[in-house]
Amino acid sequence: MMRSTAIARTRTAAALAALMLGGALTLSGCATSSGGDGGSSSAAPEPTATATTPPATTPPETTAPTPEPSPTETASAEDPAGWVVSGAGIGPLELGADFASLAGTVGADGWTIGCGPDAPSPDAPVISYSGADQLSIFAAAGYAVSGEPNTTLNQVSVTGSAGSSPKTAEGIGIGSTLAEAQAAYPEGQNAMLANYTMALRVPAAGGTMYFGAGGDDVISGVTVTLLERPLPEFCG
Repeated sequence: MMRSTAIARTRTAAALAALMLGGALTLSGCATSSGGDGGSSSAAPEPTATATTPPATTPPETTAPTPEPSPTETASAEDPAGWVVSGAGIGPLELGADFASLAGTVGADGWTIGCGPDAPSPDAPVISYSGADQLSIFAAAGYAVSGEPNTTLNQVSVTGSAGSSPKTAEGIGIGSTLAEAQAAYPEGQNAMLANYTMALRVPAAGGTMYFGAGGDDVISGVTVTLLERPLPEFCG
């Protein structure tokens, strides 16, 4: 009995020893396998942060503000002495303009529409002005060959004194001499108007300018017209 007990104890101790040895081997295998194929295990290095420079930004293009246009000085219907004579007309009275619209525009003091009740043609297509220093302006549409009044402005004429009348950009107007006009417009040609007045005829852009003078060769009237010859009468 004693012998069997000792044998049993011996077998138990051996079994415990084998069990402990197997556990140690198992732990050793786990430790070595964690490093890969027999290599030692080491922590992977953390990535180094790389400094990046933000891309340069181009500032938006700026446009310089457009300056406000300065107001254009307009010719005053109440002060035609400051108007400019050219081949296009006299002041705002431009050749070829719609006559009805023009009649409604130039309605300031001193202006008259038509020729008045005492004229042979009271309703003639004429706009006239009478101002200081005997300044007179006539703007006429004239009549067509059929006898019907034209619908556009065909002639503008001015008479008066030198100090209050419109002049060309070259300074030629009432009070100038024909010699001065000829010097300013060398392309001009001598002409005789219907009332036997000597004149300098100057073709220009738009129409034809006539500078009429009396016996002293001093210009006393200026006409700008689209017609082949200036109208001698406006209300007759």
